[in-house]
Amino acid sequence: MRCEPETTGHVVNRAWCPLPDIVARHAWCDPDAPAVEARGQRRSYGELAARVDQLAARLASMLTDDHPLIGVCLARDVDLPAWLLAVLKIGAAYLPIDPSTPPTRLAHIMEDAGPALIVANRCYAEVVGGLGVPVMIAEDDSEPTMMVPSPAITPATLAYVIFTSGSTGRPKGVEIEHSALVALLTTMAASPGFRAGEKMLGLTRLSFDLSVPDLFLPFFVGGSLALIDLEDAADPARLAAAFATHRPDLAQATPSTWRALVEHGWSGLPDLRILAGGEALTRSLADRLLLRCGELWNIYGPTETTVWSTACRVTPSHDAIPIGWPMNGIAVYVTDSDLTPVPLGKVGEIVIGGSGVARGYRNRPELTAERFVHMADGSRVYRTGDLGRFDERGALYCLGRIDDQVKVRGFRIELGDVEAALSLHSDVAWSAVRLWTDPSGEALLVGYVVPRAKWLGPRAVKAILADHLPAYMIPDRIVTLLSMPLTPNGKIDRAALPDPFAAAPAAIAVEATDAIDRQLAAIWSELLNIGAIAADDDFFDLGGYSLMTVRLARRIEAAFGVRLALIDLMRHSTLSAMAARIALGDQPADRGMMLLNPEGTRPPLYWLDTGPLMRNILRGLSANQPVLTLNIDPLDEDALGAGALSIPAVAARLKEHLVSVHPIGPLSLGGWCRWGIVAYELARQLEEDGRAVDLLVLLDADRPRRRPIQKVRTGLTRLLHGKATPPPGDASFSQRVEQATHRYVAAPYSGRVLSLEPTARHNDTGWGAVVTGKLTVWTIPGDHESMVRGSAVPILAAALDQALAPPSRSPDGASTALVMPVRDPMVPAAPILRSPAIRESGIQAGMSHLVGSTGPRTGAAAAGSRRPAG
Repeated sequence: MRCEPETTGHVVNRAWCPLPDIVARHAWCDPDAPAVEARGQRRSYGELAARVDQLAARLASMLTDDHPLIGVCLARDVDLPAWLLAVLKIGAAYLPIDPSTPPTRLAHIMEDAGPALIVANRCYAEVVGGLGVPVMIAEDDSEPTMMVPSPAITPATLAYVIFTSGSTGRPKGVEIEHSALVALLTTMAASPGFRAGEKMLGLTRLSFDLSVPDLFLPFFVGGSLALIDLEDAADPARLAAAFATHRPDLAQATPSTWRALVEHGWSGLPDLRILAGGEALTRSLADRLLLRCGELWNIYGPTETTVWSTACRVTPSHDAIPIGWPMNGIAVYVTDSDLTPVPLGKVGEIVIGGSGVARGYRNRPELTAERFVHMADGSRVYRTGDLGRFDERGALYCLGRIDDQVKVRGFRIELGDVEAALSLHSDVAWSAVRLWTDPSGEALLVGYVVPRAKWLGPRAVKAILADHLPAYMIPDRIVTLLSMPLTPNGKIDRAALPDPFAAAPAAIAVEATDAIDRQLAAIWSELLNIGAIAADDDFFDLGGYSLMTVRLARRIEAAFGVRLALIDLMRHSTLSAMAARIALGDQPADRGMMLLNPEGTRPPLYWLDTGPLMRNILRGLSANQPVLTLNIDPLDEDALGAGALSIPAVAARLKEHLVSVHPIGPLSLGGWCRWGIVAYELARQLEEDGRAVDLLVLLDADRPRRRPIQKVRTGLTRLLHGKATPPPGDASFSQRVEQATHRYVAAPYSGRVLSLEPTARHNDTGWGAVVTGKLTVWTIPGDHESMVRGSAVPILAAALDQALAPPSRSPDGASTALVMPVRDPMVPAAPILRSPAIRESGIQAGMSHLVGSTGPRTGAAAAGSRRPAG
């Protein structure tokens, strides 16, 4: 059967116009209207249009070919939409590059895509620098460039290329033209509906095609975009706060995201229009969402037909929810294997035609010919591989897949892609992957492995996968089998793979003798469906995931009357540690609780602002190294006030907590980025109080205010580009800390300092001007972000662990730098010891240099350290 659009709203026909011209028209008509806000900064339409013109001129001056493909690896700030619109304005197409993509996968993408240029923020320079493509650093604004004539943009001009999972382990790039992009925006503006003056919340990563409406629909109609960081979108508490702060009129996300919000206790917004798509929307979730919004829409569509193809407004009912009716300009068929439409009510393959059909797969003609075909009437269509049927009303229902492709939290994943990565593990003899649904309806990816000899733990398997797959493709749970179930033909019998949620006896671990431990173990057992849980078992290693963590928090609150934040559960992820945290009640003293390795004998390491990324790194330290968290919580934020912060005040607040749990004895401190600066000030205050800090670890943290001229230049640039610093009342606490670092003047500190810096850094951090003790610099492969992710994690953990170990002694009694136990193949086998040298600066005269390196330095020589007197 074929279904034509009849129920998704009337769309006014008008002369076709490319998106950049539409944005320019809005800027001309209402230049002061708000356009975009992100990270506390705002731009009007006039400012956005001026920035687009400036960036378009920069891009055009670098390119010679008409309609090139440009890779973009950019932060989620107010410049992101301007860069994308600038790419489109010069007739080019953009290729999203996710900085967390493993290098091997990124190399495959580059090989197929063939971009002419990559635009990247400086912090991502290391990610894209070795891809063999010219790179433009976004922050390197040159003198104003005259705009050169660009080729005309026609409906057939390519707009963007987004890569999706491939069944052979190689991703495939979907090419979308301007005609399809504008058709999508035109239809969505009419139904579900979005108009000038309304606000949309952008919470989707750029490499996921849901980002297309997020980033362009507001500018198409003259509305505004509130862009939030991915970390905020992933945390239900922070996402709920973003909804409360921005109060958007429209927001789209996967059902998994909406479910996590509801589970967290989000009360919703009465006038919000919710779009749920990317995976199945259950009736139970829909009923809960309907109580929290003005309208709820279920939407469906593959990347190959430009994001969304069908839509259905959901109303209260007991019936199953269809994926709706075709959107304007879209034709949907349900066919047999020969592309012959099947009768009403019969099951067949969903085939989509019309204005949204992609050009094809980038440089993959055979695959394009296989999936993009023609109906008997000559119309070009895309074979989705989804099974579906029409009911008597013409409503379409999606019933699963023909092949091994699945969708998890909106991401399309080929099971063969994940299995190919699992097979790369040298200790895996056989592997399989299957999608399961937990009791609440959440889709989960489960990996099954048969080890060659020794038993494989889930942490080791996931570590290997992280080198080859993006995070969303790594299975939520790893199950180890003694043998793989097979069909009579010798193939893997996926239907016989054990159900991880099948009923199991709730045998509570014998180690859990305390009442809290036993009750908590019972909660874990029920959520994870695991019979025996030991005191040192880790919730996330056993298969806990983001939504299950929200449920765990709610169960803990109901059972013990203690409300734990999501970050608390990540910090105290073993059964014993979580039970100990619960025993503290609602006290804010959890920052003094042990995170890992409570039995270690080394001086403890207190790490400031410990989040999920640092948790993975700190887990890689020696079993003899105690690690504790030291974080600011809401009570601290209230105590510090709503005005401008000062770094000494923040450090003093943390010092109170630190001294309360560790009044005497040696300790080490550390922090990443801005929190490294806070850690420096905390160490300095402890030194003033007569407390010794064994080691201060600064993880890619710049000393503020070391270049007054650069500060003035940065200020002028912000004024010229409309990047005003947000008022303290509009900024998050983290942003306020960042603002405070710009005003901070570091006083001298005589303790031992380790600066861990990425190889992508091209300048000195500046700490040598104030550190009068021994300053050691080690470099870690990557940039500011990638040095704490993926394959760099064990290298960083090993460097940190080595620095915290008791120093070895040379025959003359002097400390020597240690050799890194884990290193990258491109990294030298031993650190470099630089000879003593004399600095020109009067402040630093007489300083000697001792620098250990786990990789080649790419910037200025590392600052040295002055030998302590005596």
